[in-house]
Parts: sequence; structure tokens; C-alpha cells
Amino acid sequence: MVDEIRVKLMDQMCKRREDSANLMNWRQTLCPEYEALLHDNKMHGCNYQVTKSFEYVFEFHASLTQTVDLKRRACSCNRWRIDSFPCAHVVCCIMVNGEDPYKYVEHHFTVKFYRESYKHAINHVPTVENPVTVSPKSMVFGTNNGPQPGRPSKKKRIPNTVSVPNNKMRTCGSCKVLTTHNKRTCPSRQIS
Repeated sequence: MVDEIRVKLMDQMCKRREDSANLMNWRQTLCPEYEALLHDNKMHGCNYQVTKSFEYVFEFHASLTQTVDLKRRACSCNRWRIDSFPCAHVVCCIMVNGEDPYKYVEHHFTVKFYRESYKHAINHVPTVENPVTVSPKSMVFGTNNGPQPGRPSKKKRIPNTVSVPNNKMRTCGSCKVLTTHNKRTCPSRQIS
């Protein structure tokens, strides 16, 4: 199943790579779908009135008044924030400001970015039946670090913070107190 998915993706990427290189409508700045959307937004916005409020802040007057801030890349309809693509209100304000609308379009809608994303190849996944073949010339061998001469050092463990100390607490058999000594080493035991 994984191999079938890989083959399907490989075929899809190859077709998209060839289409973007050969077709004439891929000679524009944006991908054809977004180039058409930008054109539609220009046509839709040209019928409405725009008022400049500040250097980059505009009001777009239609059935509802929308506020557009080109500097913050925000429109009160929120389409620009959601789609990351300028809506009709924004495109109209950009045109009124005398700027290029392509300047406000994210780079991932461009033909260059599209071609970059499909330029890589998908290689096969090695399996038991189809292993990876590696030529001996391309293999890199590390140094032979065998056991070192001499006696190995004793590595001491780093005690953790909740470990019990060496002097364990126990109940003495002679004095019946919870302490660190036992019946044999009890100081209160009489020596006879």
C-alpha cells in the first residue's frame, strides 16, 4: 500500500512539474488559478468608492463599509487573513494607492514557488525484496575503535536526589529506636 501511494505521488508530482514548465499560462507571476482570482478581485472592486484615511489605511464603501490597513495586511472582512490572498477590498485600495498588487501577494502563490515545491524527486522505499544498492565507492568506513588496552575504569553512578543515604535508618534490636545503628553496634548496650 505504501509503495502504491509513493508511485501515485511520484506520478502526480511529475505531471505537475511538466505542466508548469510547458503550458503558456504558467508564464505569469502567479499560478493561473490565483492570477484569475486577482483579476476578478480587480474587476469586482473597481465599481466601489474608496476613501483614504491614513497613509496605508482605507475605507471601502459598498453595501457594508470595510476598513483596510495595507501596512498590517488586514481587512475588516478577514478574507485576507484567512486566505493569505488580497480580497477585492484590498486590491481596490492597493490600486487607489498606486501600488502593484503583486507586492501584497504571498510568495507561496507564485509560479516560482510552485515549481520549487515540485522539483524534488521521490525515491523508492527499500524493502526486503527491493533493497537499496550502494556502490562500494560511495561508502564511508569509520575508524576501528576496538577495546582500549588496560583495565577499564570503574564508573561511579551519580546518586539521584531521592536515593537513601549509606547510613540506612533501622530499628535497633537493643534500644528499640529508629536509628542508624543495629543491636551489635548499639552504644547503650552494656559490654560484659
